Amino acid sequence: MRLTALFLRWYFLRAPLRIIRGYGAYAMAFLEIVPFGFLLLTLLSPWKNIADHTQIRGLDIKHITEALALSLLARGVGCVIRILTIALGLVFHVLLLTGTIVYLLAWIGFPLMLIYGGIFIFSSF
Repeated sequence: MRLTALFLRWYFLRAPLRIIRGYGAYAMAFLEIVPFGFLLLTLLSPWKNIADHTQIRGLDIKHITEALALSLLARGVGCVIRILTIALGLVFHVLLLTGTIVYLLAWIGFPLMLIYGGIFIFSSF
């Protein structure tokens, strides 16, 4: 009887907790790979810090529009890349969570499926 209690405690308590801890470890690793906070803080920063640093003397409309166009282009590219990275990171987190939930439900539900399958097989004879 003691061995059965140990097995049930392991199967229904310790193993699911290990599955949840494993999910937490993978989620933290994904958060280090895709730092959402940093990406949101730098969302409108120029891509690769591309900026025009030429010295403009006086009011030169041509140089001002060139610098503005370069700045808008670099910030637009940076924004698009960061938004795509955030979206891809969210997709990976959702997939990880979904896979963990399916794995946990399969782990906990396996004994019930085994009993139901055995009853189904024996009742078909």
